[in-house]
Amino acid sequence: AASNDVQIAEEKASRAHCRVIPQNGKFVIEDLDSSNGTKVNGRNITDHPLADGDEILLGATTLRYEKD
Repeated sequence: AASNDVQIAEEKASRAHCRVIPQNGKFVIEDLDSSNGTKVNGRNITDHPLADGDEILLGATTLRYEKD
């Protein structure tokens, strides 16, 4: 959706698909009950603490989390 901080052109991504939030000194990705789910390193997640190099899959689009 236009109101999202990050937007990707991915037909299988929901308007509010997932979010990344700071938590206990780390970043956590949370699926927002998206239609097609969110995967990290090939596994479906509801929430997941991110580590350097994690691959986030939204539909056919892959994003890589890099700590620095």
